[in-house]
Amino acid sequence: MAQITIRLATAEDAGTVAKIYQDYVESTPTSLDLNPPTTGEMECRICTCGQFYPFLVCEVDGTVEAYAYAFRRFEEQAFDWGAFVSTYVSQAATGHGIGRTLLGVLENILRDMGIVSIYSMATLSEKSKYFHLARGFSEAGRLREATYRQGKWRDLAYYEKTIALHDENPAPVKSVQELDQVVLENILRRAEKAVHL
Repeated sequence: MAQITIRLATAEDAGTVAKIYQDYVESTPTSLDLNPPTTGEMECRICTCGQFYPFLVCEVDGTVEAYAYAFRRFEEQAFDWGAFVSTYVSQAATGHGIGRTLLGVLENILRDMGIVSIYSMATLSEKSKYFHLARGFSEAGRLREATYRQGKWRDLAYYEKTIALHDENPAPVKSVQELDQVVLENILRRAEKAVHL
């Protein structure tokens, strides 16, 4: 049985994470990037995102095979209690529940941070639609023919999921760095047991 480790990403993961994402940019219509980010650009994304939101990697026998992260898309303060999420799994590790597991970890961490709703944005396809709907998201809307990829105009779908109660006076959202590290470690260790390779 493979050894699974789920942890917060570091700058040293940038090269492997960039390679996973490169496959999506070059081989699928799902990415909004037309050119794969360099290792340096990916390092910047990891470090910038990781200052406040979780940026996770999943190692299989010591090699990073997937990553998932949360991020802010709207800067206005009224959106503090919402976050966007994305997951990417290497071709070698697809079909084993890693993406589903990482999304579950993100939800648990974001809930502990005080996030109430999560959102995802994806080029419309049956695969991405099934992935989101099977995990409790609902389709929130579409931007018709919003992206041009691989010689075709494509719809962009928005998905949403409520992960906590909408309190009348919500507490300020904490950063992932402010969370109790024991609680965070427990979330990660429990999730590792859900992946079977």
